[in-house]
Order: sequence, then structure tokens, then C-alpha cells
Amino acid sequence: MENLINEKIGNVVAQNFKTAAVFTKYGLDFCCGGQVSIEKAAEKKGIDKNALLTEVQAVFE
Repeated sequence: MENLINEKIGNVVAQNFKTAAVFTKYGLDFCCGGQVSIEKAAEKKGIDKNALLTEVQAVFE
């Protein structure tokens, strides 16, 4: 997935349900609050977006 950082969390989980475990690990809501981009969700929670993105991308590989 190109530009994954701008994808909405809910869309990412819909494309690969295994990513839900990564978002859960970081305390990010992918269901009700899933309509926010990975970048914005990481910023809001104070999460290193590069670390989060690396883990999500690893699930797709």
C-alpha cells in the first residue's frame, strides 16, 4: 500500500484484518474511530508514527 500513513485506520483493517492486532497494541481504535488517518491517530496518541507504520507494513508483507 502506497502512502499508508495517510490511509484511514478502518480502511487498512478492512484490507488486512491482521493489522487490527497492531492497532490494538498501540491503543488505536480501528472500529468506531477508524475514520482517521494513521498519521493523525499516531500524533493524537503521541505514538512514533514511523514505528507504527513499520509494524503495519510488515503485516502486509
